[in-house]
Amino acid sequence: MTVFGGYLPPGFPQAAEIKRQTLRFVHQGRTTEVEVPAPDPEQLAQLMGYLRERQHETLARLPVLAIAERIGQAAVRMLDQREDREAAVRTISGITGYAAETVRSGLIRTLQSFRKPQLLRFLAQDFTDSSVLDDFVPQPAGGWTRAYGPTVSTHIWAGNVPGLSLWSLTGALLVKSAVLGKTGSSEPYTAGWLAAGIAAECPELAGCMAVVWWQGGDEAAEQAAFAASDAVIVYGSDQAIHSVRSRVPAGTSCIGFGHRISVGFVGSETLQIRQAPLIAAAVARDAAAYDQQGCYSPHQIFVERGGRVDPSSFAGAVAHELANLQLTHPPHELTPAEARAVAEYRASADWEGAAGGRVWRDSSGGWTLVYSESPQLRPSSLNRSLTITAVESLDEAVSLLAPLRPWLQSCGVAAAPERLFRLSNMLGQAGVSRICAFGEMTMPEPGWHHDGRFHLLDLVRMVDIDRSAEQAAELSADYRD
Repeated sequence: MTVFGGYLPPGFPQAAEIKRQTLRFVHQGRTTEVEVPAPDPEQLAQLMGYLRERQHETLARLPVLAIAERIGQAAVRMLDQREDREAAVRTISGITGYAAETVRSGLIRTLQSFRKPQLLRFLAQDFTDSSVLDDFVPQPAGGWTRAYGPTVSTHIWAGNVPGLSLWSLTGALLVKSAVLGKTGSSEPYTAGWLAAGIAAECPELAGCMAVVWWQGGDEAAEQAAFAASDAVIVYGSDQAIHSVRSRVPAGTSCIGFGHRISVGFVGSETLQIRQAPLIAAAVARDAAAYDQQGCYSPHQIFVERGGRVDPSSFAGAVAHELANLQLTHPPHELTPAEARAVAEYRASADWEGAAGGRVWRDSSGGWTLVYSESPQLRPSSLNRSLTITAVESLDEAVSLLAPLRPWLQSCGVAAAPERLFRLSNMLGQAGVSRICAFGEMTMPEPGWHHDGRFHLLDLVRMVDIDRSAEQAAELSADYRD
């Protein structure tokens, strides 16, 4: 099967001259080829110029609420067009190796986040008055303020989780920035699919997006893109982000989202006979979603002793749910490097079992769960490798997170209401930036603060008109004597 990935704006004069690169994927005997536009540095510079022109002519003049409405309409249409959506599911599944049901549920949840009500929440999270993106608005202390997004922003996307690129593409459009997206080599389809869907619903936005490909680390291509950008947003390893930042021109904003680690905390008060199995099922779903490739997937769950269900029994319940998910949402086929990492994790886990813990595993290598009574951090190999650690108190577990502080992101929490905020305060001080229920770790809400930062506010620059400027303008008014 061969499909077209990426997206070029209609009307771009040099579109026909851009060569296509074919990226080939083979999973379980099925081959999927994705043709992506691969402009050379000169064509990239021309494309950036075209995006800048279209931004001035259309996107900059659209009210922000109209942009949200258009994107929302596109999301609803893409949800309603079942046949087209299922074709996208088959393509993404063929590219990534993830089960179709895994891709389907993730894609639907992501599109639901881009409907108009959710986008309005997205805007409200960062702007008290979103019309600040359209015009100057009055400030309580006097004067006026307006927010300007980048005229053109370049986005370098990782391909570890399908759909991750959709957040930054949509966010840039909401702040009226034209978008050049560099799609990841391991998942080059989804961003272009969304861009085409938005373009079909809103011709005004169609000319303000481009999704292309170049070989990672191609300095000539990146120099052409960065030189014409007002902002660069990059997803990837800390090394990749550092490399990009070193080449972004001075004065150009560069925002990086690196690799992160997420964990979970289960309070003893929640380990009741009826509730514990529900929490265990939710933990398993979080660990299985996209095989822990996302930063928000849990690596280790700390379970407090003293509940009616003991931590070891809770671990067994999670193992049971992972076994069920192996049937309904099978994992992707491991690469040799991934298989080696899982094998090393399992070998290390056997030592834990010999020391009084316990290990559950799938015979085919689909998942591994380690139960440990040793209060220490245990790195995961990803691909449904999870450690459940028994602790005397969750306060003790928080103190264990200190070495992970620079890389912490999400924390799933099961705790009583009177305990939630005290524990959340401790987790925030430890470096966690998002606290949520189990079962929701891999699906952040619209408007969440990615790695503790603003999605939209970080993209804009604020322009103030001081009250003194208004007063001085009065001196030049025709009606003054």
